Amino acid sequence: MDQIIELEDIDDIHTIRDRLATATGGRVILVVPWDSPALRKSVDLQIVQRFADTTRLDVAIVSTESEVRTAAREVGLPAFRSVPAAQRATLWRKPFDEDEELAPWQPSRRKTREARRAAVERDQADAQARRRHPAWGILKVVLLMIVVVALAGTALAIIPQADIEFVPRSTQLIANVEVIADPAAETVDPLTGHVPAAEITTIVRDLITVPTTGKRGIPDTRASGPVIFVNMLNTPVTVGKGTAVRTSATGQAVRFIVTDDVQVPAGIGAQAEGRVEAVEPGAAGNVPANFINEIEGVAALAVRVSNPEPLTGGGEREVRSVDAADRETAREQIAPKLREKAIEQFQAQLGPGEFLIPESLSGTIVEATFDREVTEQADTLTLLMRVEYSVFKIASEDANGLAFAALANQAPAGYDLIPQGLGFQRGAASPVPNTENLYQFPVQGIGYAAAALDINRATRQVAGKPVDEAVALLKQALPLKSDPKIRIYPDWFPVLPWLSFRIKSEVNPAG
Repeated sequence: MDQIIELEDIDDIHTIRDRLATATGGRVILVVPWDSPALRKSVDLQIVQRFADTTRLDVAIVSTESEVRTAAREVGLPAFRSVPAAQRATLWRKPFDEDEELAPWQPSRRKTREARRAAVERDQADAQARRRHPAWGILKVVLLMIVVVALAGTALAIIPQADIEFVPRSTQLIANVEVIADPAAETVDPLTGHVPAAEITTIVRDLITVPTTGKRGIPDTRASGPVIFVNMLNTPVTVGKGTAVRTSATGQAVRFIVTDDVQVPAGIGAQAEGRVEAVEPGAAGNVPANFINEIEGVAALAVRVSNPEPLTGGGEREVRSVDAADRETAREQIAPKLREKAIEQFQAQLGPGEFLIPESLSGTIVEATFDREVTEQADTLTLLMRVEYSVFKIASEDANGLAFAALANQAPAGYDLIPQGLGFQRGAASPVPNTENLYQFPVQGIGYAAAALDINRATRQVAGKPVDEAVALLKQALPLKSDPKIRIYPDWFPVLPWLSFRIKSEVNPAG
């Protein structure tokens, strides 16, 4: 029965030989996977073939690749496309002769045929060479000399190289155009000067603290003074410390406290003096004489009270407070900070070649919160504000394109606008009168127009000419501002290259 050995990608010639050595059957089928590195070299197949002959194994190769099957057959191994095809074959090769010695390896028939064909071609070439005329040697020498001369002439034509720098005549151009940023425009309109403008928005938040400027008084000291207690009984009366007395003539009673015990003698109409102090600090405690006339508590049943003199000493202290103008100051001072922060955020949103129109910046207050109320005592006032800003942006290419077109229209006949020295300047923008969301600003373009030069024709005219003659011809043929600069490589070469493509020309409009 046939033994099937399926090879793996990791198998090499040594593992294959070991697996053949352990084969138990007389016929062994080696299955080579698709694109496997195993058994791709002829020398590996020859080793398998020799090992099979030595061990008297009948080995066949199965592969779906025609190259592997062809290589196997060339070294004497039977090869099949599939395992069933190999199993169907009753005889893979001729039977072994036990008395026959193992023959040395012989090259394949294809390689033998190729070697024989190469030998025949060499013999034919040698025979043809022997049949040539003796003058063939002289002809070869002549042909060699012709080739050498041609190569030398070619080298003289190709090796030289020259550089020519031209400085054409030029003139300065200045163009001023009025550009109108229009958010409704979709494309640049050269006739009206309208260019597309896009509106972008952002929200900024900041806070500011300003010193307060308002003034207000706060109660600071209490009023005090003497009072007279008059006994209404025949027995002595004690008015205790802390007894409250008050006025009744004002709209709101002012209360005072007795500072020490007062002993009123016995007898109706007997009097004693005591001192009182206002309960609340401030000028409200400064009451005129005889305004204190009521006693609170049980002492009111025994004595009467009055102040023979005005009570004084009550006063206020002036402190800083929030004024309405302080809020306006905070709004005015925070506005530039918010505007600057908005401009920074807008700049970060710009794409390459875009710029803002600062004059179109507008903002809407989203939040404005003060930490103090008006008239509230405070040394500082803090304002927290959030504002939503919007502004228009424009592509520099659109605005500068109008100035560039104006410059190009100013170029004289036969002159071309050149990129060297080209510059644009923008002025301040302002709203277009009687319109909404339209802003106009001036753009000035400054550039140079240089005379157009027919360089190819000029280089063809000076090819092969000495430098002095070439300079004279170029000055006569082209509108140049100064003499052309010619450099020849190698510097010892007497004339410009004969081939015009070996002359490199450069136009330097700036000179």
